[in-house]
Amino acid sequence: MARWEQVVKPASILAHRALLAVDPASLGTDEFLDHLARCREHQRRMIRQHHAFDCAALVPVGDFMAHVADWTGRPLGEFLALTRGYAPESAGSFPALDRLVAAIRQSPAAQAAIAAEVTAEDALEWLRSASGKLGAAAAAYLEIVSCRLLDSLDTGDPYALEVPQVLVEGSGSPSQAVRQPRATRPRRRLREYAISSRRRIAPSSMICSPRPG
Repeated sequence: MARWEQVVKPASILAHRALLAVDPASLGTDEFLDHLARCREHQRRMIRQHHAFDCAALVPVGDFMAHVADWTGRPLGEFLALTRGYAPESAGSFPALDRLVAAIRQSPAAQAAIAAEVTAEDALEWLRSASGKLGAAAAAYLEIVSCRLLDSLDTGDPYALEVPQVLVEGSGSPSQAVRQPRATRPRRRLREYAISSRRRIAPSSMICSPRPG
């Protein structure tokens, strides 16, 4: 995690922004082809990098699910649901969004603009063109998320700015954060499972030892 947060992630963001800063419409044919080649090579590096962290992301969660399912006899899906939103990023939260949400909460005009019967494009443009901290926070947020893929790793699928209502109305978006607090994680359910199964489990069996097969 330290390597990801302190080295790999910042370097990746810088590389993303460098490519996004290029306006393809301003390029000649040869320059445009060179730019496409750089984008393609960057995509290849990001695919390798993405899967280099698979074990760190999947093994602890899989080990948790396998052991707790053994201890409780409950379906695996219930334990996967317990991890939803555990990391701020997977819950849709990160510093740029947090700053935007804070700015919106301090601005009745921004809240009214989001709640108004306008298109998602108009709501985003209103936020981005606002003066002061609100406009700066909106611009910084959109710079990061505008070209993110929505539901896949396929670069042919829609990215966020092509479906702007996702940015305005989706789970964890600024409008949702203003209208209602994010649900807390269901830790109580995990405690209930642990209590109900405690009498059936020998203490030594709760040690996360390697599982056969």
